[in-house]
Formats: sequence, C-alpha cells, structure tokens
Amino acid sequence: MFKVTDLINASGGHIVHAGEGANVKMVSIDSRAIRGDEAFLAIPGKNFDGHDFIPQVLRKGVGCVIVQKGRRVSRPGNATVIEVPDTVAALGAIARFHRRRFDIPVIAITGSNGKTTTKDMLAWILSGEYKTLKNEGTKNNHIGVPITLLKLDASHQCAVIELGTNHFGEISYLSGICEPTVAVITNVGPSHLEYFKDCRGVLKEKISILSSLKKPRIGILNADDPLLGKQSALPAGTSLCVGFGLDTACDFQARDIRRGAQTFSFKMHGGARLRLSTPGRGNIYNALAAIAACRMLGMSYRMIADRLKNFVFPGGRLTIRKINDTCFIDDTYNANPRSMGLALEVLRSFRPKGRRVL
Repeated sequence: MFKVTDLINASGGHIVHAGEGANVKMVSIDSRAIRGDEAFLAIPGKNFDGHDFIPQVLRKGVGCVIVQKGRRVSRPGNATVIEVPDTVAALGAIARFHRRRFDIPVIAITGSNGKTTTKDMLAWILSGEYKTLKNEGTKNNHIGVPITLLKLDASHQCAVIELGTNHFGEISYLSGICEPTVAVITNVGPSHLEYFKDCRGVLKEKISILSSLKKPRIGILNADDPLLGKQSALPAGTSLCVGFGLDTACDFQARDIRRGAQTFSFKMHGGARLRLSTPGRGNIYNALAAIAACRMLGMSYRMIADRLKNFVFPGGRLTIRKINDTCFIDDTYNANPRSMGLALEVLRSFRPKGRRVL
C-alpha cells in the first residue's frame, strides 16, 4: 500500500491535480493489466509512450497517475495527477522506497556471463526454505529491476535480483535501488566493449555493485577470474572467494570434479558432493556462487545439494536436444567471446560417432 504522499516524497514530484484517492495498492507501468486501485506511472519508450495510454487507464478507474514534467492530462476527473522530473527515475526511486520497507536479505548478481543462470539457481535453492522473490527472465535493467522490487510483500523472506549493464553507471544506479546485503560478481569478460572499451572498463562497472552494500555487506567474487581474483578485500565488509583454487585459496572451493553423461559433480567442505545436470564445466562457478550465498543465509549443504540436483537450467543455455540421430547443444540465448569459448569447450568434450558441427 502506498499513500499519495509516499509517492510524492519518494519521487520528488508534486500534485498538479488533486483527486479523491489518498492510497493505492501498487504502482504499475502496464496500461493493459492495471487495476483501479493502482497508480499508473507513464514511461516513455522507444516504441510506445505510456502517456498516450492515460485516457485508457482513467476509464478503468485508476485513482492516481504519475506523469513526466510538461505532459498534460486532459480530463483527469477524480484521479490525482503527480508530475515528476523524470518518470523512469521516479520508478527507481519509488522502488527504492518500497525495498526499504523490508528488512530481508537481498542478493544482487552481476557479471559478464552466467548472471541469469546463477540468479535462477540461487532462487531455486533458497525457495526450498524461504519465500523468495526474483526477476523473471532477464528483466535486469532500469525498468525490470524496479518492477521486480515493487512486487515485494510481507510474505517474502529474501530476494534475488539480477543486475545488467551496457553503459557506465548502470550497476551503481541499480544497486542503489535494490540496496543488496549480498553481492555476487560471477566473472569479468569482454562484453559490451563498444561502451566499456576493454575488460578493465567492465571490471570498473561490475565492482561498483559493492558500493551500495548494506549490512552484513558480503561480496562473493570468482577467485579464478583473472581480474576479479586480484581485487582486494571488500572494505568494511566480508569478501568471499569461490573457485577451483587454481591460483588462490577459496572460501568455497570445488574439489574432485567429475564429469558424467551431461552432468558434473564436485565436492565441497566436509565431503559433501553436489551434482549439476549440465554438460558445461563453467556452470560449476555459477553453482559455487549460489552455494556461498545460501550458506550465508544459513542453509545446510545437504539441503543445498538436494535442491541443486533438481535444478533445471534456463532454456538456450547448453540445453541438450536430440532429434533422430543428431544431438544438438542449444546455446542460442546470447553470446560474447567468453560464453562462445565455453560453448566450444562443451562441443569439444563430446565424442560422437560422426561429425561435430558448430
């Protein structure tokens, strides 16, 4: 529930038309699905402008509309109209206000590869013990992250939020909205170099997630990553390392790694063996990050292992499909040089009777 005064204070807006409603249940940017007890926030986009749909939402009985400065609402009737300098920024500010209502663990995940897999894996494991909120799909930008956070309610015990970026400053902006208590950086690779120039630019952007950490301020980094592994301990917090222990000691290390038929297993502290249904060895790193976060939230290795073995990887990420006598490795989701290299490693690991085709 939001008071109109909450929306004004959070967004830095002001009322340009006073209506009858003083409270709304939720804030929505979707004119098709909005209900009368919600506030409509008009977002201008590349293809559609939310301001064009204000007459439609008013006919649905919406009691509050939030618009960008200079945009007029004709015939607002009984609806309250709030004007803000920027509706996209207002969405983030309102989401931050809402997130601060909940004293729960929030785990934010970024990295050049494996963000969505790690996010889904972590949320799947945690949901065995906690009511967990997560982004749907890859809704990890300046719209998707706030919309996800606005779904928080009293039933949620933790949240797992994926953060994406392709320009400098986006991770800092998004982590400032979700204010994570735990941050995961899966790796740093050559992604979006048209804006970041090189991998050091990518590193600078990714590690900015640590600046918005709230207590207990835990950072989980890939120790085997050539750039992340060189990062110093997290100031005023706890820095945990995961990896295979190739060059440095790890807090969470995969030992005795074994490859099966489209599976991998590995041992952790205390001899616990965990299994993944994937042909990709690189997914062990995603699992290690998820395991570390779960351990920080008090889950036992036994429960983690029980959940992990039943995790279904997102579609288009090294998914095996067999049609007649041909085995397809479906890695069609997306690609940058590092993910392409990992896919080639998987293809090389297969030993078919016939040809291997890329």
